[in-house]
Amino acid sequence: MSGGGTERQELLERMRTLLADQRGIAPELVTEDARLDDDLHLDSLALTEVGFLLFTEGVGLDDAAVLTAQTVGDVLDEIAPKPGA
Repeated sequence: MSGGGTERQELLERMRTLLADQRGIAPELVTEDARLDDDLHLDSLALTEVGFLLFTEGVGLDDAAVLTAQTVGDVLDEIAPKPGA
């Protein structure tokens, strides 16, 4: 499916905007490999907030998936198909 990569990129951009607006994180730091705790300094409360904000934008995401995710890419895996999948 070629649309999966486009959708995934759009969701990554939404996460960049959301984290910049809500958490003051520089958008260029939000990459698929960025570790949520070590690189972006997001604790469990912040991750829950991010999950809720994505939900309010119409993105379905399980709270447990957000809390167990290690990287931005892990979060994207839960809400968007991988390119070529």
